[in-house]
Amino acid sequence: MEKSVSYNRRNFIKSLSGLFVSTQLLRGSSCFSMIDDKKNLWSQLTEEENKLIRSSSMATDIVDYPRQGFSCAGSILSSALQYLRKANEISHAASSFGGGIGRSDLCGLFTGGHMAIGIAAGMIHKDVKPRQQYAREISHKYWDWWESLAPIHCKDLRPKYDKEGYTRMLQRVAVKVEELIKPAVSG
Repeated sequence: MEKSVSYNRRNFIKSLSGLFVSTQLLRGSSCFSMIDDKKNLWSQLTEEENKLIRSSSMATDIVDYPRQGFSCAGSILSSALQYLRKANEISHAASSFGGGIGRSDLCGLFTGGHMAIGIAAGMIHKDVKPRQQYAREISHKYWDWWESLAPIHCKDLRPKYDKEGYTRMLQRVAVKVEELIKPAVSG
């Protein structure tokens, strides 16, 4: 006697998720293997990137902040504040964002970069609506750039880099954030 199999939406979705998991296991990689197979935030720097880093005040300054005890978020925000010629005393706003908001969640470099974008937006636009619109537009550019190079969560990032890789991440992010907030100092 033949047994008939009936598929409903729930069974179909279960089978798809099983297919995805087994495909990843067979490939011997994580969900982020596409990122690992190409340039990422922690990979070796190209000569062009080295030139950008040498010419970026944020990228040269940022490497000192972790040595002073700043978190990832505090490091990028402090570097941006210095670049924007703002008082570093507001860098404490990033205190709870280090370590993936203390829960290995959103990366501090990622969230601190968004804080810097917000501060720059406030320097460019004094009125709320244009400031929010501008910040959102620039924030989307930053988010898209980040996701093209790395996962946004600490728990997914930390196993991927060593001390030198972390320094390269700091510098790459600083170059990008400086590029995005530059209109606040040149406008």
